[in-house]
Amino acid sequence: MSTREDKTLLETLARTGGEGYPEPLCWGLQFIVRGDVLLDDGSVVTLDELADEAGVPRLPYLEEMEPELEVDWDADEEVPPEPLR
Repeated sequence: MSTREDKTLLETLARTGGEGYPEPLCWGLQFIVRGDVLLDDGSVVTLDELADEAGVPRLPYLEEMEPELEVDWDADEEVPPEPLR
């Protein structure tokens, strides 16, 4: 389970796009985690800028995870019924 500190760190990393971290880690944080878009001319646009321009709410940097599913991995698999002939 993530702690409050874990969530704070993840949100901070997403918000800053990895500023101050070495490459290629900062690229992953910027473009994969935060979702920045690299344009053909080399400029970068953030999802926040796109949302502001479109007049829609900004996406959260971190969402709450759904509770884990409880799976009984030791349960016998169900055998499908024989097809009708």
